[in-house]
Amino acid sequence: MEESKSRPYRWLIVVIFIIYSATLFYLVFLANEYGRNNAEILRYNDINLVPFKTINNYLNAWAYVSAKVIITNIFGNIAAFLPLGLLGPIVFRRLETLKQLFFFSGLLSLSIEVIQGLLGVGVVDVDDLILNVLGAVIGYLLYRLLKKRIKDNA
Repeated sequence: MEESKSRPYRWLIVVIFIIYSATLFYLVFLANEYGRNNAEILRYNDINLVPFKTINNYLNAWAYVSAKVIITNIFGNIAAFLPLGLLGPIVFRRLETLKQLFFFSGLLSLSIEVIQGLLGVGVVDVDDLILNVLGAVIGYLLYRLLKKRIKDNA
């Protein structure tokens, strides 16, 4: 596909990415849900630096914690960064490789966790970082698959 033909679609993707970024900012730092004002989540408000501890606790706590909280925490963290992996390589040419996207998404997620800790909003958890990066990688794999299909059909 020629650059001039793909330009309008790229701008649309940039606009979608801006909307995604604003929504992510709102959900992470401003919304009352997702850890800021949820007593069921905040009772575990210690900072968790042990990988897979919270994920394991959630998977073993179906009788004590609502399924909505478990699903929101695990799949929500994956879904939150999936658009970054899918749209990021289109918006930012530097994110064209999995290694670059992996590093960037890890750095972004770490920054979010640190800011949450400093501001006292949400829960600081290394498992969030792991799930966020997993979401970005899944999004990136979808990006590569779609890019290959578009190229094969051109």
